[in-house]
Amino acid sequence: MNGAAHPPVPADGALALRRSSQEINAELTPGLIHDVNNVLTGIFFHLDASRELVDRGHPLAEMLAEMQAGVERLRDLVDRATRIHLNAAEREVSYHDLESLAASQADLLRILFPKTARLEILPCSETVYIKCAEHTFRTALLALAVSVRGFFGAVKMRIPLVVWGSLELRGHFDQAGFGGLSDHAAVGFQLPGTMSGAGEVDEYLERRGASDISMAKVELLAGELQGALLFIPGPELTTFCLISLPVEHLTP
Repeated sequence: MNGAAHPPVPADGALALRRSSQEINAELTPGLIHDVNNVLTGIFFHLDASRELVDRGHPLAEMLAEMQAGVERLRDLVDRATRIHLNAAEREVSYHDLESLAASQADLLRILFPKTARLEILPCSETVYIKCAEHTFRTALLALAVSVRGFFGAVKMRIPLVVWGSLELRGHFDQAGFGGLSDHAAVGFQLPGTMSGAGEVDEYLERRGASDISMAKVELLAGELQGALLFIPGPELTTFCLISLPVEHLTP
């Protein structure tokens, strides 16, 4: 402050400062990019759902389309930042604990459902691993959530997020008389009512005026995960609507 020069930082001290800065940046930036991407994804799905409810000739339709295009551009910028800084870690295929991966999406899922709803994660009875890119998994799970949220009205409701291992999935399949499903796990939601397939769900939601993203789109996303969209009868007139995923057996 008095114009006196600061003493030079020793070479080893400067190196330590640079390393500390790099470590802090490496720790904080991935989390920030992940949070921004989650928020933008939630906004994008809300806008997409709103466009489905507005006629094309309505004055709001063009405005919603422009807003969605703007969000898409922001998502593209975030993707570029992710590729540059993180080497696109979320888009790289890697091994994940299915229950932990599903739980990490819970905050974003809560944004998509009514505020009065209570999302509850039903834990898996076994530890299972899947091989996928986190980005692909998140996109498929969010699309499924948007597709089925019309089942949950603006009342206090419990929304079970189901995570099944291969043993549990095979058991439910055998009980339903479908035959076993070999070496797959599953994640999805328990819906009120009995539904037997994607077309029936789309038709039901369209009649209620609550159709956002079609189940056909969810089926395509499930296919990208090497899985399928399943509908399994549940207790008390409910249906498990799940995305199946191949299980990876990791050796120590």
